[in-house]
Amino acid sequence: MRTHDGEASQKPDGSLTRRNLFAAAAVAASAIGVLALGARRANAGPGGTVGGGGQCYLAGTHILTPDGPREIGLLSIGDRVTTLSGDAKPIKWIGRNRFVRQADGTWPSNALPVKVARFALDGHSPSADLYLSPGHAVYVDGLLIQVGSLVNGTTIARDPAADRQVLEYFHIELAEHDVVFAEGAATETLLPSADRRLFDNWREYEALYGAEPVAPARPFATEIHLSGARAHLRSRLRSAVSPWIDRRQPFDVVRDRLEQRAQAL
Repeated sequence: MRTHDGEASQKPDGSLTRRNLFAAAAVAASAIGVLALGARRANAGPGGTVGGGGQCYLAGTHILTPDGPREIGLLSIGDRVTTLSGDAKPIKWIGRNRFVRQADGTWPSNALPVKVARFALDGHSPSADLYLSPGHAVYVDGLLIQVGSLVNGTTIARDPAADRQVLEYFHIELAEHDVVFAEGAATETLLPSADRRLFDNWREYEALYGAEPVAPARPFATEIHLSGARAHLRSRLRSAVSPWIDRRQPFDVVRDRLEQRAQAL
């Protein structure tokens, strides 16, 4: 079996079992620790909503346009970006969010990005380190998967932003939910039904288009997000037993392949 870019997927073997059993134990220990602290949100998954929520691309990210990659902060409404289909489509709106490091040196809980290291997804993408909010989805092997669900601690990891004082995010909205290329990696645009009040500049949208109600919109593809310790544990156990009974779901196969790639890198 091969992925959409021709890279061979992982065949279940003993290393897959060991890795996923260790990961399952870590998930269980983490959940027990959270429960011991009395946290009410022990099963909360990575932040964000379908369509990336209110953060998404960290400032400095390069988005592919018909004229080549351009830094997202330099893009404007009406500029065209290259989509997965190869068509160049105009930007309808760009949402922005800005976070400042708190006086005690910490960040707001939903501010820190996930770093997708160069070549973490395959042999050519991303072409440079890519920083996304946890709820932003990447398009991998035909699936839209929120990057927070793919964190492996090495090639895809939470970034502490230790050398920053400000984190600024941008999100691109087209006429429809679509996939564009950020540092060469296929990533989603803002779902038109997303709540734009999640962004600092939501009033700009209303000034341009009126106070459109949040309404259902057809997503580019079903978005995968493992929402909680129980879902992560089940996924890990499916992968752990796959050398004997392979009942992995598509997400499990993608996660296992990316972790195998992380070990190789």
